[in-house]
Formats: sequence, structure tokens, C-alpha cells
Amino acid sequence: MPDRITELPAEALDAVVAHLGPIDSYETVGPGRNSAIAGIVTQGRNRLFIKGLPIRHDRPWKTQEREASAAAILPGFCPAVKWRSVGPAWDIIAFDALPSESRPADYRPGSADLGVVATTIAELGTHSAVTASLRAETRWPGCPAGPALLHTDLHTDNVMISARGAHVIDWAWLTAGPAWVDPFIWAVYLVRHGHTPASADAWASRIPAWQNRPAAAVTAFADTFQAIWDEIAIMPGPKDWPQEIAQYSRAWREYLLRQS
Repeated sequence: MPDRITELPAEALDAVVAHLGPIDSYETVGPGRNSAIAGIVTQGRNRLFIKGLPIRHDRPWKTQEREASAAAILPGFCPAVKWRSVGPAWDIIAFDALPSESRPADYRPGSADLGVVATTIAELGTHSAVTASLRAETRWPGCPAGPALLHTDLHTDNVMISARGAHVIDWAWLTAGPAWVDPFIWAVYLVRHGHTPASADAWASRIPAWQNRPAAAVTAFADTFQAIWDEIAIMPGPKDWPQEIAQYSRAWREYLLRQS
């Protein structure tokens, strides 16, 4: 996981200026997990969100490449990719900035955001990602193949809410697979934010792909998903959020097994 840089390094600033001309300001946003640079660049009335990794980091060809390639397949409620700059020191992608009032989605029970998010996830599942480099059947061994556009990391900081609706951001783990995978993962985050597994299931069931899920495939996927997060939770690095995901995915898996 890269350290977040709060000011633009000279080489990164040069790359931004080469595309935009002189800028008025740069402001770091969010804690982030996938980028060393993440912030808003302002130039007059124009605002762009930029994110970047140093070329020496082992992730640019993975997460940055996936985000850049997503531009052609993401629906309109996801920020558009404006440009990518790969230089000697930095790999930087610029996106349309979200409306300034945007905030992370509220997943707690009773939140008015839940219906909007469910509708948004349902819409994502209708889009094709057949050109994606990550495939569900290789990322999660035993998972069926599928053509649907999957985000696979729908925590609250990746689903932003504005007056225009929900905006899904950070497509570093874009995957092609069965459309029921994102509702499955969303349910884990709902449990993390205070829902019972039954409540999470009820919300996921507002999504057609979850209603029509193949029970045996979902059970097998739950086992694989749990095993992966149990392994991540004991790896070197931050422990809090991987351990939480492992804990809540276990509760979700146990609920699903009781329903099968």
C-alpha cells in the first residue's frame, strides 16, 4: 500500500501542467489505499481529480492500467477519464471531478442512500466488461465466468453521493464476471455497517442479479472469498480493515450456508 503524498512532487506537477497549463491549486483528498497521489486540481473554474503512483511501485501496470482502460466501458455516473500520463517518475490519471458536495454513501440501517446504491449496482451489472483484463474465474478460482462489469470493492468511500445520485469511483479492481458478485460484496459491507445478514440479503435482493443467483455457485464463491480475506488479514501491513472484512464476510457466509 503506497503512502499518501499531500503535495504534488515536481515531476508529477510537470506532468499535470503539460496537459493543463499552470494550475491554481492542488488539494489531497481521502486516505486512499491504491494511490500515492489523489487530489483535486483546480484551474480557474475547472476541477479535475488526479491519482497516481510512482513508476517504481509494483502496482502501476495493474491498478493504473485497469483504471485507464475502464474509460471505454464505464457508465455515465462514473467519473470520466480525461487523460493518462506515464513518465519516467509517475503514472498519473486525470478524471472529471465529482460535484463538490459529494460525500461517501451511508450504508447504515435506515439510510436513504441504500435504495440509490442498490439501483446503481443493478445498473452496473447490465454493462459488459468483456475486454477487462481481470476475470472472475481466475481471480476467484471456481467462480463462474461472466460478462458483467464488476467493481468488487464497493465500500462507502468508493460510492459517492451527490444531488445527481450515486457515483462509483476507484476502478482499480475492475473485473468481468457474473453480475451477482457485486451484490454479494456489497452485502459484506452492509453487515460491516450494522446490518444483520438477513437485512443485507434483503437489500441485495433488490438487485435482479442477486435475485437470480445460482445457489451452488454463490456458496462456492463465499468459501473462496472468505479464504482470500482470511489470508489477507494475516499478511504484513494494516490489520484493521482486512480483519473487519474477514470477520463480516464470515458472518455473511455463515448466513448464506444456513439459507442453502
